[in-house]
Amino acid sequence: MTVYYMVRRAGTHKTKLYPECDIASSVYIGKDVDIKHNVTIRDDTSIGNNVYIGYHVYIGKNVSIGDDVTIKDYAVIRDGSSINQGVSIGTRSYVGNNAMVSDHVTCGQDSHILDGAVISSKVMIDRDVIIGMDAVIGARSIIGAHARVSDDVSLANDMVVKTGTRIIK
Repeated sequence: MTVYYMVRRAGTHKTKLYPECDIASSVYIGKDVDIKHNVTIRDDTSIGNNVYIGYHVYIGKNVSIGDDVTIKDYAVIRDGSSINQGVSIGTRSYVGNNAMVSDHVTCGQDSHILDGAVISSKVMIDRDVIIGMDAVIGARSIIGAHARVSDDVSLANDMVVKTGTRIIK
């Protein structure tokens, strides 16, 4: 297996870029980033420091990814989204166009944050959750597994949505 290293600042920081990636020339990649096989990153995207991007990930145009972020295998992050520092995006998860995921959010596997949704800081989203278009999830909330939050719903801070719950506007 061949691993390509992008050496920055006289060799003090290394970014690992594995084969078969398609990364646009206008993409900014920070220090100590690990990009696995078969990753696609489109134009004008910015990736912070200490970021892990798993296998077969797709990142669209004009996406901003902060420091200390983990994006696991087969995730999709659509155009114009913002992923802030300390975020973990689970395997096979989806972040829609122009969605915003704030600091220290954990998004479980197979979860979907749809277009325009806003996830405030320190939110825990369990597996197989769908957050609707333009929905807003307040800070320090917990969304249980298999929950559904419909389009345009706003949840206050410190909310707990139990497993399997459906919140409809």
